[in-house]
Parts: sequence; structure tokens; C-alpha cells
Amino acid sequence: MGGDMKALKIIGIILGVLGAAVAGLYFYFFHGPSPEEQCDHIVPIMDEHIKKQAGGDEKKANAAKKAVKFDRDACLAARKVPEFGRIPWVRESRCMMKTSTMDDIEKCEEE
Repeated sequence: MGGDMKALKIIGIILGVLGAAVAGLYFYFFHGPSPEEQCDHIVPIMDEHIKKQAGGDEKKANAAKKAVKFDRDACLAARKVPEFGRIPWVRESRCMMKTSTMDDIEKCEEE
């Protein structure tokens, strides 16, 4: 009777470790930053890039933003979590969160 309980305990420990490993792998491969977090990071970089392209002229920068129709809502729509292809999306999202320039963002989108 004691041997059976010991075997069940070992099987329980193994299943628990496997469950924890699966959960860890899920969060590593399938869980990236939320679209809100990404846009909070990307929009200021885009705004700075547009201002730099406009030569610091606020009117030109605002006109350029309207022309490209880029704002937080557009960013959220573009960065929403896909149903399929989630692993590449997570990789790109993590890359974008490490960026500080528009060139870096474009490199993330190319990968």
C-alpha cells in the first residue's frame, strides 16, 4: 500500500512540473505586450519622427499626422492580437517595445 502512494506522489510531481513548464512556455511564446502598451510606446516615437521630418514646424507636423491618419486608435487597430500567426506577432511586439527610433520600428516590422 505504501509503494502505491509513493508512485502516485511521484506521478503527481511529474505532472505538476510538466504543467508548470507548459504554462511557462505558453507565456514565453504566446504572450507579448498588449496593444495598448505597444501604442503607448510607439505613438510618441512616431510623433517625434513626424516632427523631425517637418523640420520642427508644428503646423506641418499636425498636417502630416492628419495626412497619414496615424493616431493611437489607428495604432491599436494595427497592433491588435492576430488569431493566427501569434508567435511572429509576439516577437515583433517585443522588438518594438525595445525601440527608440522610427528606423528601429521599421526593422522590427521587416523581421
